[in-house]
Amino acid sequence: MSVQYNKTHAIVFGKLDTKAESDANGVALSHSYVNGKHTWNDWHLIPSSRPVVSPPAPIVKTLSIPGKNGVLDISKILTGEMTYQNRTGSWDFIVDHTTKSWESVYREVMSYLHGQSLICVLEDDPAFYYEGRFSIGTPKNENGYSVVPINYDLYPFKRFIQLSSEPWVWDPFNFDIGKTNDLASGSFSRVSVSSGAEKKVIVNYLYDETILPYIYSSVSSGNAIVELDGSRSSLKSGLYQYPGIKLKNGNNTVTFTNLTGSTITVGIEYRGGVL
Repeated sequence: MSVQYNKTHAIVFGKLDTKAESDANGVALSHSYVNGKHTWNDWHLIPSSRPVVSPPAPIVKTLSIPGKNGVLDISKILTGEMTYQNRTGSWDFIVDHTTKSWESVYREVMSYLHGQSLICVLEDDPAFYYEGRFSIGTPKNENGYSVVPINYDLYPFKRFIQLSSEPWVWDPFNFDIGKTNDLASGSFSRVSVSSGAEKKVIVNYLYDETILPYIYSSVSSGNAIVELDGSRSSLKSGLYQYPGIKLKNGNNTVTFTNLTGSTITVGIEYRGGVL
């Protein structure tokens, strides 16, 4: 077994703190990492093979109908799209004995990860994070090295770390990531809507996961409406998610109607997920 460390095969664990903060244009989302741990920098753990996350299994529902050949696929009958089970699996990490004893490393990893709900970022895929629960398996010995298994049970979609309102940053190690956070109508985070006017904004949503975006509005009195695919909601002042206002893969035409007596500012922010 080779025990030569490659830093691009490490995993970072932690919490992603997303919160609304005031900015020059009103309220916007921001994110930061909290209490993160790096498998090499903090624990000197070496992956026994390149860490990958297992794909999620599709949730397939079928119905047998008497007198009909085969089965009727009803997998999309409730949501109109495929749904997926969690991603489950494990990674084996070799303990580097040159800095700490395996018992000390195992104790630290157990204390931080076992049973905890966290995010993880693979350094081979740094633009996205996975979220779910982690546990530690029984340590084992392979070819004279102590091995710590890290088990995962993760949400089926991996999510883009950057928010749609944040500037795009290319990963210098991976130029194949084909996702940007620009919208089809231009780089949109805030627009003005005059009193009595209607504003249509096309959001070119490039991700697989259907989501509830955050809608910003500066409305203080009166009524303003947001509408998408036949769903309508009255806007509140601030940054909120509205049931029924969902972004799906492709072009989404979002309509804002200002019924107040003054100009308002509106905006959309989101974090997309892919399989």
